[in-house]
Amino acid sequence: MTAAIQHVRLRDVEHYTNRRYIVDSFDCVDLAVDVQREVFGREVRIPVHPRGKKSQAVAISRYANACTRLLSEPETGCIALMRGQEGRWHIGTVVMNSAGTPWLLHAHSTELGVLLQPLAEVGELGLRVVEFREWL
Repeated sequence: MTAAIQHVRLRDVEHYTNRRYIVDSFDCVDLAVDVQREVFGREVRIPVHPRGKKSQAVAISRYANACTRLLSEPETGCIALMRGQEGRWHIGTVVMNSAGTPWLLHAHSTELGVLLQPLAEVGELGLRVVEFREWL
């Protein structure tokens, strides 16, 4: 991880919580790609980005290895690959707070929109972290 990425903090991504999850136009993948470009200066290429939660879940699981590499622990700028209700896949971007505790920025649902929350609390939303991955 570069020094510039290490210096990204929660305050640098808080403004994303003003965005809304919009079915068929702005979802967890869109948010993750925007954050990589706007905050971390990475152009992420997604091979396929279908719309609709079921199609997204299939695409995330199918293309994770093509776009990312597995990490042993979370770090700022990586994604948390999660399973949600009914086994559907979900992703969010990890940002460490000043104490080094991982937080997650993710577009959760139309009801809750974009959230920035401690990673340890995502289970309260029915999410389970499966692995952490770094964009290629």
